[in-house]
Amino acid sequence: MNKIRGAIPLIDPSFLNTPQFISKGLSDVFNCQLMVKIETLNPIKSFKGRGAELLIAQIEEYDPIVCASAGNFGQAMAYACQKKKYL
Repeated sequence: MNKIRGAIPLIDPSFLNTPQFISKGLSDVFNCQLMVKIETLNPIKSFKGRGAELLIAQIEEYDPIVCASAGNFGQAMAYACQKKKYL
């Protein structure tokens, strides 16, 4: 739990406190209380931003970075790297 709390200041606030709600329809279908997170409200429209932000925050400046993804994680890495002037 301490590692999770320690990561919070390293992650862009736009990826924190994702809105969530209980879906009555899905809860009824699956006979449980099912909570849905609305990840599409952050800048890259994906949950991958938190991981990329944490990774980039922990590397040393000018360390080489290679990302072979053009998908959600690739977009998250590009977003995180632009703040460290890697792009």
